[in-house]
Amino acid sequence: MNDLIIQLKKFATEDFPVSGVSDYLNDYSLSNEILNEYAHFKDQKYCRNLVHKENDFEIIVVCWKAGQVAPIHGHEGEKCWARVQDGNLQILEGLNADDRIVKEGLSRLSEGMLVRPIVK
Repeated sequence: MNDLIIQLKKFATEDFPVSGVSDYLNDYSLSNEILNEYAHFKDQKYCRNLVHKENDFEIIVVCWKAGQVAPIHGHEGEKCWARVQDGNLQILEGLNADDRIVKEGLSRLSEGMLVRPIVK
């Protein structure tokens, strides 16, 4: 995990280049032994497990049990990556106008797949 933190600190000095970070995270190998230190689940809802926090980035292991959901939320200009380490994940994307979703798309991700930020 220390190697990931060191590399993310380097990427922070470059404003997290999307292509470079994406390539790195696609190739990054995280052992189950290390992951299991941070993978905690709750029965009632999904669980966010903070691994590391800096001013420029956070590493969070988010764990869902089957059928659990996260509330609708946005990332307001943040560059945010997510990788499915184990299992499957569905992401519903939408644009909010007057508190209603006006455009949506469903992504189904499986083990090893990476979600990368949308750059405008």
